[in-house]
Amino acid sequence: FFPLSIAWETRGYDPMETLGGVSFARVRVKDRVGVVYGAFANPAFPRALVRAMGEGKDVPFGRGHLRFSATRLYPELAKWVNEDVRVPAMEQSHTGIYFGSKLYLKGYRKVEPGINPEVEIGRFLTDVSPYPHVAEVGGVVEYVAPDGAATALVLLQRFVENQGDAWSYTVDYLQRTVAQPVHDPQPVEEAASGGPFDFYAVQAQLLGQRIGELHRAFAAATGDAAFDPEPVTADEIRGWREAVAADLARTLDGLAERVLPEGAAADAQRLLDARAALQARIQADTAPCPGLTKTRYHGDLHLGQVLRVQADFVIIDFEGEPARTLDERRRKHSPLRDVAGMLRSFAYAAETVAAPGGGGVGAGRAPCLPRGLPRRGGGRELGARQPRRDRPARRALRHREGALRAALRTGQPSRVGGHSHPRAPPTGQSMKSPTTPIINAVWPGRPYPQGATWDGEGVNFALFSEHAEKIELCIFDASGRREIQRIPMRERTEEVWHCYLPEARPGMLYGYRVHGPYRPE
Repeated sequence: FFPLSIAWETRGYDPMETLGGVSFARVRVKDRVGVVYGAFANPAFPRALVRAMGEGKDVPFGRGHLRFSATRLYPELAKWVNEDVRVPAMEQSHTGIYFGSKLYLKGYRKVEPGINPEVEIGRFLTDVSPYPHVAEVGGVVEYVAPDGAATALVLLQRFVENQGDAWSYTVDYLQRTVAQPVHDPQPVEEAASGGPFDFYAVQAQLLGQRIGELHRAFAAATGDAAFDPEPVTADEIRGWREAVAADLARTLDGLAERVLPEGAAADAQRLLDARAALQARIQADTAPCPGLTKTRYHGDLHLGQVLRVQADFVIIDFEGEPARTLDERRRKHSPLRDVAGMLRSFAYAAETVAAPGGGGVGAGRAPCLPRGLPRRGGGRELGARQPRRDRPARRALRHREGALRAALRTGQPSRVGGHSHPRAPPTGQSMKSPTTPIINAVWPGRPYPQGATWDGEGVNFALFSEHAEKIELCIFDASGRREIQRIPMRERTEEVWHCYLPEARPGMLYGYRVHGPYRPE
C-alpha cells in the first residue's frame, strides 16, 4: 500500500522544492504541471487517516471499500493528531509516520488479503485482554473486498519512547564486559554473585517476567475463538514432532552443502555427525502431558523485538515470521516457541561478540557455527535483528527498496539484478586515501549494525536485502572510478548479508553488487 498524490505548480510554488525527495514523476494536464509524490509525506493525509479512524468512516474504494475503525485507546491518542508529522527517510518494509513523540502510524507496503496478526493481536491486547508492555493499538484502516475479505493497510499505535532495543543493549553490554581485564578469575560456582553480569541478570529476569505476563494475557479465556486456549491433542504433538524432524533434515542438508572456513567446518562436521542422535531425540516417546494447552503467541520473538523503556521493556512487532502465510502465523501453539526464540537470540548475541570483528572474546577466530543456516520457509532475520528488525530493531529493514537505495548511496549497481551501471561512491561514504589495499582476508563478521563499521582493527560490512540471491562487496580505487576487487559476501544471517575485512581501513571506497530479481514496484 503506497498511496500517491499530485501537487500542482503555481506561480509562487514549485512542489519539487518541498516534495522532490518523495516524488516519482512530473505530470502535465494541458497547461498545468505538477509532480506525483508519496501521499504520506503530506501531513494532511496521515492526519486525515487518523481522524477517519475515530469517525468509523466507510469509503468506497475500487470494487470494495475502505473501513476505518478505532480501539478504546483512540480517544486518548486523538488529541495528538496535530503534532508535527515526520516521515523518516530510512526505508523499511513499511512506511513509518511519527506524530511528534506521541503517535506512530504504520503503512503496510506489502499487503496480503486476510487477517493481519499484528492488527488482530494488537486489538486483543489493547481492548480484550489488556497488556501494558506492548505498543497499544489506536485504530486501523482496512480494504474490504467484495467477498468480505479484509486487508490491513494502515495501523495506528501509541508511540513508545525508548532507549533502543534489547539486542543492541545486550551486545553493547557484552562487549563492554568482556573488554574489561579479569585480574582474579574464579571458578563459575564461586562467581555466582558479585560478578560482572549481575546487573544484566536482573534485567534478563525482568524480561522473562514480561514475556510470561504476555503469555498469560494470551491465555485468558475471553470467548474469542481466535484466542481462547485449546487442549493439545496427541495428533498435534505428533505433527509438531514431524515438523521439527523436517526442520532438522533441511538444516543439516543445507549445512552439508556449504563451504565453510576451517574452524567452522570442524564444528559443523560434529553437528552433522550427531544427525542420528538428534533424530532419535526428536522421535523419542514423550510422557503424556495432561492439561497441556496451546495459545496464540508472538511468533517471531527475539531481543530485537523488545524495546528498553526506562528500566523496563515493551514487546513489539506481532506480525510473526513474514515467510509464513497469515494462516500459519495465526495458529495456536505452545508459548515455549517464544521462549526458544528468545534463548536463541541470547546465543546469537554471545556469538556476535565472540566472532571476528565482534570486539569481544574470540576475536580473530571464526565462530563455532556458521550464521545464516536456512530456516523453514526461508526464514527472516536472525533471532535478533535486528533490528529490527529494526529491528533493530526490529525492528529494522525487510524490503527490496531499502537494499536498492542503500546500493545507490554506496555506489552499488543501480539495479538489483547484477547489471552494472557504475557510480562513483559519494564522498560522504569515506575519507579519501591515496591508495586502496587489496583485501586478502575475509571473515564472517556480524549482521549488525547495518552499513560499514570501523572497530579500530577492521571494518564490518552488513547489508539488508530480502530478495537478493548473491551480494558482492566491490572495492574501488581512490578515485572512485575503477573497481579493483570484488568480494563475495558469503555469510547471511537470514536477510542480512555480512562480512568482516580485517585489512580494511577508513578511507576505502566501496560499493555493492546485488544479484536477484528486478521487479520495481
